[in-house]
Amino acid sequence: MKNHITALGFFCTTLSVAATPSSMQEGLWETSSQATILGAKTQAPPSVTRACYTQNDVERENVAIPKDERCAINDYQLVGNTATWTIACAGNEKITGNGSLTFHGRTAYSGSAKLRMVIEGQPDIHISNSYSAKRIGDCPR
Repeated sequence: MKNHITALGFFCTTLSVAATPSSMQEGLWETSSQATILGAKTQAPPSVTRACYTQNDVERENVAIPKDERCAINDYQLVGNTATWTIACAGNEKITGNGSLTFHGRTAYSGSAKLRMVIEGQPDIHISNSYSAKRIGDCPR
């Protein structure tokens, strides 16, 4: 179970933004994420990651959604300043769920995701993830 929580923590941390050209400003971004595994006695610790996005990056839709070949992002929509999507991942640990985020200008966003992990022979794992991100400066040169 601990390995599943570790993998899930990484997955939830990177599942934090779906961007369009007007959604984000290029630069160095910091994302804080907290995954809560429903019914678990222990929880994954909060995590903070940093990523640098160039102008070319922010011009692509879904720039920072996980690039795991096992996962497919579907039903992505940006309405106003709120993006929503669904996700499905194949493999030994099948994950399905949905997420949303709200952009606060071009330099911050916050959101959440609800995920369900299915591992053969084990009870389903339900995960609630919350996150927030902000642009903290220019990318290092």
